Amino acid sequence: MNVTPFTESELMARFEEFEYYDIKVRKDYSGRGMYGASCFGIVHDLPDAVLGGIIVGLFEDKFEAINMLESARIDNMGRSTITYFPGWGLKEEG
Repeated sequence: MNVTPFTESELMARFEEFEYYDIKVRKDYSGRGMYGASCFGIVHDLPDAVLGGIIVGLFEDKFEAINMLESARIDNMGRSTITYFPGWGLKEEG
């Protein structure tokens, strides 16, 4: 599994300026066709381009960021969306 260069708290810190949006990180999401495997996902109602821009800003290696974004999948969760990244996990805190 690939590991992001950022932790959950670093990711959530980037979302602080979007206080009007309900944003949550899930570390154990298993989406359609993942057959029980899990990855991290972001539950949000942000435009996709904004979410992508935030994520790219967390990577030093922009090619790695693009690689992760290309793996992204989206599921509807009622009023929100989850964008999840099969094969990717978050860097451990500490």
